Amino acid sequence: MTAAAQDQVFWFDHTRPLFEPLGCVDARRRGRWVFVSAQAGIDVQLVALDGLAMQADRAFSQLKAAYAAVGGDSSAVCQLTVYVNTGLLEAPLTEASDVIFGSWKSNFPGSPATGALVGAQMFGIPRLLLEIQCIGRALGG
Repeated sequence: MTAAAQDQVFWFDHTRPLFEPLGCVDARRRGRWVFVSAQAGIDVQLVALDGLAMQADRAFSQLKAAYAAVGGDSSAVCQLTVYVNTGLLEAPLTEASDVIFGSWKSNFPGSPATGALVGAQMFGIPRLLLEIQCIGRALGG
Protein backbone atom coordinates (compact mmCIF):
# COMPACT_ATOMS: atom_id res chain seq x y z
CA MET A 1 0.00 0.00 0.00
CA THR A 2 1.34 3.43 -0.88
CA ALA A 3 2.01 6.07 1.75
CA ALA A 4 -0.78 8.19 0.22
CA ALA A 5 -3.28 5.35 0.69
CA GLN A 6 -2.14 4.94 4.29
CA ASP A 7 -2.51 8.61 5.18
CA GLN A 8 -5.82 10.08 4.02
CA VAL A 9 -8.24 12.72 5.24
CA PHE A 10 -11.95 13.20 4.59
CA TRP A 11 -14.54 15.92 5.12
CA PHE A 12 -18.27 15.88 4.50
CA ASP A 13 -19.26 18.81 2.29
CA HIS A 14 -21.47 20.27 5.02
CA THR A 15 -18.85 20.07 7.81
CA ARG A 16 -15.74 21.01 5.86
CA PRO A 17 -16.34 24.78 6.25
CA LEU A 18 -16.44 24.27 10.03
CA PHE A 19 -13.58 21.82 10.42
CA GLU A 20 -10.99 22.85 7.85
CA PRO A 21 -10.27 26.35 9.26
CA LEU A 22 -9.66 24.69 12.64
CA GLY A 23 -7.25 22.18 11.12
CA CYS A 24 -9.67 19.32 11.80
CA VAL A 25 -11.14 16.66 9.53
CA ASP A 26 -14.14 14.34 9.76
CA ALA A 27 -11.89 11.29 9.39
CA ARG A 28 -8.23 10.51 9.08
CA ARG A 29 -6.45 7.33 8.21
CA ARG A 30 -2.93 7.09 9.54
CA GLY A 31 -1.34 3.82 8.48
CA ARG A 32 -3.56 1.05 9.72
CA TRP A 33 -5.59 3.24 12.10
CA VAL A 34 -8.68 5.32 11.41
CA PHE A 35 -9.79 8.24 13.58
CA VAL A 36 -13.23 9.82 13.18
CA SER A 37 -14.02 13.24 14.66
CA ALA A 38 -17.17 13.75 16.64
CA GLN A 39 -20.15 13.15 14.38
CA ALA A 40 -23.52 14.65 15.28
CA GLY A 41 -27.19 14.16 14.62
CA ILE A 42 -27.46 17.10 12.23
CA ASP A 43 -28.73 17.62 8.71
CA VAL A 44 -26.70 19.14 5.87
CA GLN A 45 -27.77 22.63 6.99
CA LEU A 46 -26.13 21.89 10.38
CA VAL A 47 -29.49 21.81 12.16
CA ALA A 48 -30.00 19.25 14.93
CA LEU A 49 -32.55 16.54 14.15
CA ASP A 50 -35.51 16.00 16.47
CA GLY A 51 -34.95 13.70 19.41
CA LEU A 52 -32.19 11.53 20.74
CA ALA A 53 -32.99 8.44 18.65
CA MET A 54 -32.91 10.37 15.36
CA GLN A 55 -29.72 12.18 16.34
CA ALA A 56 -28.01 8.95 17.41
CA ASP A 57 -28.96 7.17 14.18
CA ARG A 58 -27.72 10.08 12.07
CA ALA A 59 -24.49 10.43 14.05
CA PHE A 60 -23.70 6.72 13.72
CA SER A 61 -24.59 6.82 10.03
CA GLN A 62 -22.21 9.77 9.54
CA LEU A 63 -19.55 8.04 11.60
CA LYS A 64 -19.84 4.90 9.47
CA ALA A 65 -19.64 6.92 6.21
CA ALA A 66 -16.63 8.96 7.35
CA TYR A 67 -14.89 5.80 8.58
CA ALA A 68 -15.45 4.01 5.27
CA ALA A 69 -14.33 7.05 3.23
CA VAL A 70 -10.74 6.60 4.43
CA GLY A 71 -10.70 2.81 4.20
CA GLY A 72 -12.01 1.88 7.61
CA ASP A 73 -13.52 -1.52 8.24
CA SER A 74 -16.66 -0.88 10.29
CA SER A 75 -16.32 -4.29 11.93
CA ALA A 76 -12.99 -3.15 13.36
CA VAL A 77 -14.02 -0.12 15.42
CA CYS A 78 -11.96 -0.41 18.59
CA GLN A 79 -12.94 2.58 20.70
CA LEU A 80 -16.08 4.70 20.84
CA THR A 81 -16.63 7.93 22.76
CA VAL A 82 -20.12 9.42 23.05
CA TYR A 83 -20.55 12.95 24.38
CA VAL A 84 -24.08 13.58 25.64
CA ASN A 85 -25.56 17.01 26.34
CA THR A 86 -26.94 16.23 29.79
CA GLY A 87 -28.31 19.76 30.07
CA LEU A 88 -30.85 19.04 27.32
CA LEU A 89 -31.71 15.40 27.97
CA GLU A 90 -35.35 14.81 28.76
CA ALA A 91 -34.72 11.31 30.12
CA PRO A 92 -32.28 9.90 32.68
CA LEU A 93 -28.80 9.17 31.33
CA THR A 94 -29.39 5.42 31.78
CA GLU A 95 -32.37 5.57 29.39
CA ALA A 96 -30.42 7.74 26.96
CA SER A 97 -27.60 5.21 27.07
CA ASP A 98 -30.01 2.45 26.03
CA VAL A 99 -31.13 4.52 23.01
CA ILE A 100 -27.58 5.46 22.00
CA PHE A 101 -26.04 2.02 22.32
CA GLY A 102 -29.11 0.42 20.73
CA SER A 103 -28.38 2.61 17.71
CA TRP A 104 -24.71 1.57 17.87
CA LYS A 105 -25.68 -2.09 17.75
CA SER A 106 -28.02 -1.60 14.79
CA ASN A 107 -25.50 0.47 12.82
CA PHE A 108 -22.45 -1.64 13.70
CA PRO A 109 -23.85 -5.15 14.30
CA GLY A 110 -21.43 -7.65 15.80
CA SER A 111 -18.77 -4.99 16.34
CA PRO A 112 -17.83 -4.81 20.03
CA ALA A 113 -15.73 -1.83 21.06
CA THR A 114 -14.50 -0.18 24.20
CA GLY A 115 -16.61 2.83 24.99
CA ALA A 116 -17.23 5.84 27.12
CA LEU A 117 -20.33 7.92 27.69
CA VAL A 118 -19.30 11.42 28.71
CA GLY A 119 -21.66 14.09 30.00
CA ALA A 120 -21.35 17.58 28.52
CA GLN A 121 -23.34 20.76 29.06
CA MET A 122 -23.41 22.33 25.60
CA PHE A 123 -22.34 21.99 22.00
CA GLY A 124 -21.96 24.62 19.28
CA ILE A 125 -25.24 23.68 17.57
CA PRO A 126 -28.57 24.49 19.28
CA ARG A 127 -30.61 21.44 20.44
CA LEU A 128 -27.71 19.07 19.76
CA LEU A 129 -27.89 16.14 22.16
CA LEU A 130 -24.79 14.12 21.29
CA GLU A 131 -21.57 13.80 19.38
CA ILE A 132 -19.82 10.48 18.70
CA GLN A 133 -16.22 9.77 17.73
CA CYS A 134 -14.28 6.56 17.20
CA ILE A 135 -10.91 4.95 16.60
CA GLY A 136 -10.55 1.75 14.64
CA ARG A 137 -8.60 -0.32 12.17
CA ALA A 138 -8.39 0.18 8.43
CA LEU A 139 -9.24 -2.46 5.86
CA GLY A 140 -6.42 -4.93 5.62
CA GLY A 141 -4.88 -3.41 8.77
